[in-house]
Amino acid sequence: MWQPVVVGIFLALVLLGAVLLLLRQRASPAPPCVCYPTRYPKVLLGVRCMSLVFYTAVIIAQFIEAGMVAEYVYYTFWNFNLQAIYFGWAIVASIVGSVDSHRRNTLFDVIFANSFLIAGVFWGVLYSPIYSVTWLHMSQHGINSVLLVLEFGLNELRIQPRSMVYASMLLPDVFGAFAWVVRECWVDDWVYPFLDVTKDVALLWYIGMLLGHCAFFGLAMGLSKLKAHWLRHAPPVSSPWLDAPLNDEEKDQPLRLV
Repeated sequence: MWQPVVVGIFLALVLLGAVLLLLRQRASPAPPCVCYPTRYPKVLLGVRCMSLVFYTAVIIAQFIEAGMVAEYVYYTFWNFNLQAIYFGWAIVASIVGSVDSHRRNTLFDVIFANSFLIAGVFWGVLYSPIYSVTWLHMSQHGINSVLLVLEFGLNELRIQPRSMVYASMLLPDVFGAFAWVVRECWVDDWVYPFLDVTKDVALLWYIGMLLGHCAFFGLAMGLSKLKAHWLRHAPPVSSPWLDAPLNDEEKDQPLRLV
């Protein structure tokens, strides 16, 4: 069959392209990460703590229901765990008073964009009325996206274009290869039916998967630009939730993180 060969070559080329882009990024200095001060740091910390408790509860419940290994064949659970890691990392940064790092910003870029993609694919492609939707499904394909939107609205981060290689190329490509290995060595069927490499349209599905990641990353970048525009023109805030009120000069002064 020619389809698996073509899909395998495609995945290899995408991986090679991602590695070359990452090497090129490492060779060139990263531009400063321009952010704006968090307007409600205490509220943000509260949201992060609440989110981490939620993520921990869902992961434990998922382990109890399906075991500690079985769920890791799903792309959803990969991203859900990355989201939990981000919130734990963000809580530490909030408590120690650290400004953000490029690595944490990059992780947020990936999980924020991919959360919308995963929710869209689940409800638009995989969902059927004959299936019973549990609270675990809702938690991993909807509630988590709401929490990430809250985090995005409150934090000082902006989506970095350089993160697209991780969100739209590297992560989905590695998962595609992983799902293939799982199909051959572990389970009897494909984790997601559209990943079946024996179909005549398999290559189109894989191309569409990467293009979908690019589209949702573009959506995340658009939201980031709207957020930056709003923060530049937002009135100063004086509130007990703030450690110190922002004046006009502080409001208009971005943070440059190196």
